[in-house]
This record gives sequence, structure tokens and C-alpha cells, in this order.
Amino acid sequence: MDALNTSRTNMIRTTCSYCDDHAAATAGIPDFAPTVTKIKNKLVLIDALDILSSGSSKGVTLDTDALRNVMQVDTVKLCGGLKALAGATNNNEMFVAADWTEPKLEKLPKDKVDDICEGIQQLAAANAAALVPKGIIATDITDTATAISLYRASMTDTRNKIVEIKNAGEQIPPIIREIIDNLLKRQLDQMANTLKTSNFDFFNGYYLSREIIDPATHPTQIKANFFVKGVTPKKPIPNAELKLNSDTNSYKLEGGVAATAEAKVKNGTFVGEAIAPGFKAVILDPFDVKLGKTVEIDIEMELN
Repeated sequence: MDALNTSRTNMIRTTCSYCDDHAAATAGIPDFAPTVTKIKNKLVLIDALDILSSGSSKGVTLDTDALRNVMQVDTVKLCGGLKALAGATNNNEMFVAADWTEPKLEKLPKDKVDDICEGIQQLAAANAAALVPKGIIATDITDTATAISLYRASMTDTRNKIVEIKNAGEQIPPIIREIIDNLLKRQLDQMANTLKTSNFDFFNGYYLSREIIDPATHPTQIKANFFVKGVTPKKPIPNAELKLNSDTNSYKLEGGVAATAEAKVKNGTFVGEAIAPGFKAVILDPFDVKLGKTVEIDIEMELN
């Protein structure tokens, strides 16, 4: 993804995490948690499409279980609309074809469930206009088609077998736009607004999580300063370095003569070890670095 869509996706992910971490605040709003789940399901599609659009032929791994779950959830939503339409038009054939639930789909073999889902998706596509009054919009149908293709892709071993999803990167922006314009602005934001007076802390935190941070103007970085332990005023340690690891990346910050080091990083949770000639190594406790923020660490080291 480009920088803008990456920033938007990070905002969406941060908002979902904030809502999950403060679920008690929204427990009295029945539609809040289901809407967050809908957003997270769309993030599963975005992540899978991003993997396919990366262009790498090695190490491509799609989460089959997560994609199957999204495919089944999306399909069952279409079934609801189709059954409502069938009931209104006395179309028994349509009703029977759409008579699927998540438990029933879950019982199907992994190489058969996608065929059932595809049949329902195609039936919905053929009746798209008539389904709008039943609560099924165009993105519901396209998302289901995307989920089916991604699930099938996840069942293969090499990227050469999953090129059936053409221009995967081009499918990401519309999903992001749908999340922001519909699920966030028109739904989740409006529900959060009802808590402004009764729970301002949640309301304020929610909108802070909704901020889109441009990495071009707000770099994510770590700054480390190295000092001799127990010395006042602080005495810098030259030629120290800090080795950092997150879940996905490793970094080495070299202090040099200035005894200060900094580096741009990807947001996440970090652990690290500081070393310097003549000093005992220092193991850092895990710490978080949020997108678009700078974390500055003063590291005091003891002489050997």
C-alpha cells in the first residue's frame, strides 16, 4: 500500500483496538461491537490483498481460518437479504438456495464451502438492485466475492497459483473508503457521539484514535541517550549502542561520540539491549511505540 492508505489502515486498526480495550464503555450500545467486528473483517481482506499486492513470491502466507470466517459471515449476510427478498416475492427456490447459516457452512469441507458461498454471491449479484431495500448494498456483494477469491488463494502453496486475484492492490482503496465513509463516519462515530456527555474520557480517546497520522510529517522513531549510572550531573557514554526487536523488525541504534542515537521504526512493541565498552549490558523492559510518535529513552549503564 502507499503511505496514505497505510496511514488510513493504521488509523482503522488503532480505532478497533481502542474500542476493544474499552468495550465496557460501549456495552450499552447494542450495535457498537457488531460494527467494530464488521470493520475488523474488512481489515482481514485488506491485509490479505496487501500480501498479494506486495509482489513477493516467497513467504506469502494468508490466514485461511480468518478468511474462511469472513467469507462465511459475508455470505450469511447475503443469505439474510436473499431470504427476505424470496419471502416478499414468494420465490421458494431462492429461499432454499439461501437457507444457510454460519454453523451450517462451518460443517462443510474446506474445499466445498467456497463453492456454496460463490453460488450465493452470484445469486445476490443477479438480484443486486432488489436487495438494496433488504439491507444489502453493492459492497456487501463485492466483499463476499473478494473473500471467496482470497480464501481460495489461501488454499494454495505458492504465489504463482494465486494470480487469479488480479490487481489486488487496486481492490484495497475502495474497502478502506467504505470503512471510513460508512462504517466509521455514518455509524461508529455517531454511536460514540452519544457518549460525549456521559463518558467524555472514552469519547475523547475514541476521536484521538481516529486521527490519521501522515508518516511523512510525523515519523515514528526512537531516540536513545546513554549515561553513566549514578553520576550527577549526567555523564554521557560514547560509542554505546542499542539493539531493538519488535514482532516484525530489528534495529540497531549506534550512539557514537554524541552518546545519543535515533532511528525511524515501524510502530509496535519493542524489547532491547544496550551495550557499551566497559559497561554492563542493560536489558530494557518491553515498551510501545505508537504510529507518528517519538519515544525518547534515557539509559543508565553501570561500569563493569
